[in-house]
Amino acid sequence: MTADAPTIDRIRHRAERLDSVARRRNRREYAAGGAAALVLGAAGAAQLIAATGPADLLRAVGFLWLVGAAVVSAVVLRKHGGCDRAGDLTQDSLSYLRTRLRHERDLLRTAWRWYVLPTVPGFAMVYGSEALRPEPAWAFAGIAGGLTLAFLAAVAVLNLRAARDLDLQVSDLPNSDGP
Repeated sequence: MTADAPTIDRIRHRAERLDSVARRRNRREYAAGGAAALVLGAAGAAQLIAATGPADLLRAVGFLWLVGAAVVSAVVLRKHGGCDRAGDLTQDSLSYLRTRLRHERDLLRTAWRWYVLPTVPGFAMVYGSEALRPEPAWAFAGIAGGLTLAFLAAVAVLNLRAARDLDLQVSDLPNSDGP
């Protein structure tokens, strides 16, 4: 038994739904990144103002690095995470959907590079600054660092799984010319 080819209306609906999901994701990421940047920026500034030694300075730089990582992620998402409806004018709906799915797949497949990786030096400075303290809080640095590392790994894996799911959706399209 063969599956029926999707109708043009179903293809258009799927493309519109994908665009809607991407726009909502982008808005959530901008809001979360903006809030994180404000909090981390305030923490970095407070740490700089109250700094009494190299550990405080390194922690402050780490917080400010994380602000920069949030900005980089927002810029990449703004540049590459958009829903370019201009494709509708030059592509049929099936080609447009295939192109959008591939675009989202590629964005998610590389999220570990532009979303996760830029935060690692900042977190390393924040937690590593404990090594410069006269009485390091190793338990804090170890537990918080481990939890952060686990969270970042989970984000990377979830994005790779989502990319794989989109790859399957591309290959399920009729007359697909492959991933």
